[in-house]
Parts: sequence; structure tokens; C-alpha cells
Amino acid sequence: MRKNHKYISYIFLKIIIDYINLINYFRKMIMKDCFNFQLFHTNYKTKSYVLRYRKTNFLNSSNIIQKLWAQFGITYTNNYISLQDIFENNKPIIVDIGFGSREYFVKKAEYYPNINFLGIEVYFPGILSNIKYANLYNINNIKIINYDAIDVFLYMIPNKILTMVQIFFPDPWPKRKHHKRRIITDVFIKLLSKKLMTNGIIYIKTDCLSYAYHIKKFFKI
Repeated sequence: MRKNHKYISYIFLKIIIDYINLINYFRKMIMKDCFNFQLFHTNYKTKSYVLRYRKTNFLNSSNIIQKLWAQFGITYTNNYISLQDIFENNKPIIVDIGFGSREYFVKKAEYYPNINFLGIEVYFPGILSNIKYANLYNINNIKIINYDAIDVFLYMIPNKILTMVQIFFPDPWPKRKHHKRRIITDVFIKLLSKKLMTNGIIYIKTDCLSYAYHIKKFFKI
């Protein structure tokens, strides 16, 4: 009987050790992904992003893209805009900052037709793929601004009108000397909070553990 107890204890202990090893493995993989980001530099003023390739004026690239942009795009301005007038309704508004090159942004809008989605993105491939998809499937509850998110929130978006702000997997800029490039700062969170309605939500995802701890400091959790 004691042998069985010892055997069961051994199996139980091995399961715990394997579980701990698995956690440590994934933690190392996450940190490896975090600290292997290719970093880029710019001679311009500090922004919330750094372009990874030569920037293209895509608005002049073809008549088709110009027509799509006229339908789905919002031109940057230094004045507050009325999103209710632009969307032509009073539905809840979710802002997605840096939605990326796949169609996740527009597919969310397709899945939630009773919500307006405003995307802020600086990269051409992400904008193009999403407006093409929206045009193909007749999705009319999205708009996109091709500009730096910080300036958009400072100068374009009025206070207390947003239901949610989403920031999924922003660049973590893990090296200390590059921390100033991180979009999520105490000042930016306070700026976003001013744009949210009562009980509005700031929804952030990151796969970088150090960045997660950095972000957590700005919230009462």
C-alpha cells in the first residue's frame, strides 16, 4: 500500500513539475518574442509608431482606392469632428487603434452591425485590405483615419462620445531607451478617458509581459 502511495505521490509531483516547466516554457517564449522585435529609428519627432517601410501616398495610387477612401476614410483635421454625422446615426462607437494588416477590424464590424467602428491606422496594407473587404461585403459601419492616434485623439475626437477604445498588441519597444515610443503612457490613458462616455472601456491586449506590467501601473487594478 505504501508503495502505491509513493507511486501516486511521484506521479502527482511529476505532473506539478511538468506543469511548472510548461508555464516557464511559455513565459520564456513570450519574453523571447517580446525582446526579439526588430527596432527601427526615425529622425522625425517622437510618434506612437515608426514606419517599417517607405511610406506611400496610397490616396494617389489609383482611382479605385480613391473611391474606396472617399467611402470609408476620414481625412485628418485639427478640428473636432462629429462622428454621429459621419456615421449618420447615434450607434455606440468603438475606436480600434492600430488594427493591423488583416481583416479582423472590418470582420468585427460585420459581426456587430449595430456598433460603429472607427479605425486609426498608419500602415497602408492594413487600411487597403480592410476597405476592400468592407466594399466587397457592403459593410457600412466602419470609418478609418490614416494618421497618428495621439494627434487624432488630441484634435479630432470630442470628449465623452466613445463606448470603447481598443489597442491590441501595440509595439512594446522593450529596450529602455525606446520606451518613449510606447503609445500607452499615463498621459495617453488620461486622454483616452476624456473621450469615453460614462462607464466606457479601454481594452488593451499585449503578449509582452514587461509591457503588461508597464500598462497595469496606469490603472487601478
